[in-house]
Amino acid sequence: MDRKEVRRPKIGRAAAARPSALKDQPTPPAPRRSFWFYPSCGAVFLLGFAGLMLVIKNNLPAAGRALLLALVFAGVEYNFIQPGSPNLSREEEFAAFTDLLTFSVVPGFLLYRLAFEHWGVLGLGGLFVIIFAGVLRLSLYKVYNPYLPARGWIGFIGVPCAVTAAFTALLVQLFDPGNLFPVFRLGLLMAVMGLSFLTVSTIRYPNPVRSPWVLSLLALVVAAIFYGTPVRLPAIYALLLAGAVYLLLAPLGVRERR
Repeated sequence: MDRKEVRRPKIGRAAAARPSALKDQPTPPAPRRSFWFYPSCGAVFLLGFAGLMLVIKNNLPAAGRALLLALVFAGVEYNFIQPGSPNLSREEEFAAFTDLLTFSVVPGFLLYRLAFEHWGVLGLGGLFVIIFAGVLRLSLYKVYNPYLPARGWIGFIGVPCAVTAAFTALLVQLFDPGNLFPVFRLGLLMAVMGLSFLTVSTIRYPNPVRSPWVLSLLALVVAAIFYGTPVRLPAIYALLLAGAVYLLLAPLGVRERR
């Protein structure tokens, strides 16, 4: 029985000298343990749930402090989303829906009870915009995915929802719902609309809490707010100033990684 001759394709010198296609690809990072991600993300969820219950009970300052504490745990959470993790997709989904509750739903109701409750339909519109911006961000960018190859950089597209939550949590430490002037309420509504637009924009923002120094400083400032007078007010104003600087100047420092 005759054997059929199998012809092998000819390989040129350039192709023979070049490594294989698999060797040309970058080596993925080794999987890292992400055990501490789940306790920190669970803490963010529990604090968000507690904040929502406090809003229902009309204890707005305590709800704001719960949000501030959730910001610290969110910073820990982001530091434990590691490249090469075998559970990266599941971790991102868990973090996304947790952030939606804690940093979109709770701040929306908190701002509604603080400034928009007496405006009827207009106030409900402000609440809807805040929550819808978080939902839209989740559907567009999945909130946080710094290892997506199409991006090639570590950070956020659009302002993270945690920034809106931080501003809300700080405002309820400074103002009482019964002492707000109508002009201030209108200005606050316009500021919320602007933040909601930045949330779903394509402006690139770095992730400051990936630095252990920034995360530690944030934890110290939040601890000062919990401590009370005389360091409470300076800590609140310092955090508000840092947030304003982040919104205005942070996109200027973002560089795409080649």
